[in-house]
Amino acid sequence: MEVSIKTKIKELLNHGLIYGLTSSLQSILGFVLLPILTAYYTSTEFGIYSIILLVSALAGALFYFGASSSLARFYFEQNSDSFRTKIASAALFVTLLGALLLIILSIIFGKYLSIILFDSTIYYIHIVLACSGSAFVFSLNIMTLLLRYKKRSRLFMKITLLGVMLNFGITYLLLSKFTYGILAPFYGTLLSSMLCFTLIFVLTWSDFTIKICASDIRVILDFGLKSSIAGFLYYLLDYIDRLILKELVPMSEVGIYSLGSRIA
Repeated sequence: MEVSIKTKIKELLNHGLIYGLTSSLQSILGFVLLPILTAYYTSTEFGIYSIILLVSALAGALFYFGASSSLARFYFEQNSDSFRTKIASAALFVTLLGALLLIILSIIFGKYLSIILFDSTIYYIHIVLACSGSAFVFSLNIMTLLLRYKKRSRLFMKITLLGVMLNFGITYLLLSKFTYGILAPFYGTLLSSMLCFTLIFVLTWSDFTIKICASDIRVILDFGLKSSIAGFLYYLLDYIDRLILKELVPMSEVGIYSLGSRIA
């Protein structure tokens, strides 16, 4: 028993350290990008970027349909590989359905949203790219979550490192060499998450099945939609101040406020 406990503690420390340090890279990336973005953006452009980023975050919180929360809830409910394969496949199916709906709706209603937010359709492509990036981010999240459950911490670390480097490299290149402006970080997020998602799926395709039961999908949605709505309301409450400020002060002030909040 003592050997077993020591083994478990060693395993916990080994995987936990990798997961903890690797997961923090996303936050570090956001912080590292701040001085780069502010070097190329005016305060007004940073304000616009923050509002579009907020829209994509709210959309992602709603359209992921809580699938990752459901996967966390049900994955270990039965000690059966076939059961876990079915639950993981159902969760991935629901996630991809939400991602597809988000991308389609952003294409259809992006111009209207751009007019509502900025009184112009000029930011239509920005909104589509931001929402598409958000769709691939939460699709990637469920794949990395599965890697954690299967204790594939080293693959998790490699994929996360690759994603962070790609995101940073694409964003910086598009800002410094091609002057993509506000579009640059949205391209960086979209392309890096898309490539990482595809890579994980290719490497772990045997962990899924195309024989998905409607009952499993109902289980995922029944639990997940509640989490999705709760997450959406949380983000809305946490970030609605930017939308209120946008109506009260110039966009440059929104940019300064958003920068301060990001640093904090």
